[in-house]
This record gives sequence, C-alpha cells and structure tokens, in this order.
Amino acid sequence: MASTSNSNNNNNKDNNSDDDVHSLLLPGSKATNASTFIQAFATLASKASPDGRSERQSSWSEADPNSNSYISLAEIDTFILNRLIRDHGDDGGMALYREYRPCYILAFNAAKDVAPPSSSSSSGTGKGGISSSSKHDDYITKREFRLLFVFLILHVQLLDAFAIVDGGEAGVDDANDNDDRRITQTEFFDASHLIANYGFVGLVDVTNSPYE
Repeated sequence: MASTSNSNNNNNKDNNSDDDVHSLLLPGSKATNASTFIQAFATLASKASPDGRSERQSSWSEADPNSNSYISLAEIDTFILNRLIRDHGDDGGMALYREYRPCYILAFNAAKDVAPPSSSSSSGTGKGGISSSSKHDDYITKREFRLLFVFLILHVQLLDAFAIVDGGEAGVDDANDNDDRRITQTEFFDASHLIANYGFVGLVDVTNSPYE
C-alpha cells in the first residue's frame, strides 16, 4: 500500500474511524465507482479503529453462514454482493458487483495463504463439509479476514488504474474499440502519466517510451 497510508496509520493510531478508513484509500483513484465500492469495505480493512474490529466480528458471522470458521470464495462473493446491494440498492449494488468482480478471486487468493497453515493433517470431512486436509489452502480464516479487504481495496484500485489506461477512462465502454480489457504497450506508455500518482511504486517512474 502507498507509503502515505502507512505513515498515516503509524502516526495516528488514535484517529477516529473515518480518518482510519480514509487512510486506506490510495491518492490517485479518479473513478467514482471505485471510490464508492471501496467505501463499502474500507472499515472492514481498518486495523486501528474499534469500528473496524466490531464490524469484522459481525461481518464474519454473515460471511460464514454455516459457522465452520472457514470462508470460501463463493461465500465471499455472496457477502460482497449482499453488502453492495445493502448500501446501494439492487441495481446500483449489482452494477458495482459486476464491474469489480475480477478483483474478488485475486484478493481471495492473496489473503488465503497469509496465515500459517493449519496444524491439522488428518483427512476426512469436518464441520460444514470441508475436508480438514484442505482448509488452510482454499479458505479464508479469521486471521486473514481483515487482509482480504485490504487486498480487495488494492485490487480495485489497480483495476481502476487499468481502466484509465485501457480506453482512456474508468469502466468499460462498449462503444470504444480501445476499451477491450487489454492494454497494448502503446496504450500503457501513452497513459502512464495518468496513473503515476495512484500510490503504487511500480507506476511512479514509468518513462514515456519503452526505449528511454
């Protein structure tokens, strides 16, 4: 995450919930939809605020409906959809859900291996129908739950930056032939200045030409 975010978190550990949430938002995001999506999950990613811990406790129960202490990708997918519909209604929530759905599996895969593997090596089926030998490989645990939303926010920011380069603006415009969810080398270097301030180190010093 951007160094400014880390600095804010380190220097303001007693900040209120809103300040802590805002520190998770990278500075370069220009897409209204990305900001709207992120606001729905930023408190869940907050480490310092009491509101973040409290909301994660209640949200864990919602995301783990069978109470087996492990959350699958399908359960996270459903949780994200329900949260967006709750905050933005059926149509608005579904539109946001679909726009950023490519990020969900990326965030899930990044978070699920953060905690040390389960000490259980026995085979068989545990509570909730999950094989005990595969729990730590394919599911989110409580220790990984907050980081899941940190990774989700980061991947939404990256998709936002990608969309700015691909077609010249956020989102997907079917009428724009260049807006095809692919980036050519020319597109990337022509638009690199538009995403230099997104807070990602790899985007800061991109030259205007691959040959410079």
